[in-house]
Amino acid sequence: MISQSYGHGVVELGVERAYFRKRPDARCIFQFNHDETWLSGLQARKLRVCKIWPFVVLRDPVCGRDGAARWDGPYGRVYVYVDPRCPRIILGKRSRHFSEKVLPEFVDIEFGRKGS
Repeated sequence: MISQSYGHGVVELGVERAYFRKRPDARCIFQFNHDETWLSGLQARKLRVCKIWPFVVLRDPVCGRDGAARWDGPYGRVYVYVDPRCPRIILGKRSRHFSEKVLPEFVDIEFGRKGS
């Protein structure tokens, strides 16, 4: 568990879950800047939610635009949403590469079959 390794001060309790505390610039306390790219200091122990960010994979639609979020794959129908706060995300039509390579990897991670 992360709090056992880094201390209980790295987490903040919320409703039904715990969150990593934020730095004064609102970034995760484990992020650091390397050559103008923000990286995670938890790379080897990264939590599932961090591995798939800025995507959220859900069994049921929640945010509208169900057709755009829907993906049918080996786990059945799922809905994949993107966090619009990600500064490098470009919203638009899914590319073939994204649909065939990237999206399945994130869904595998979410369901614990890869990289967990």
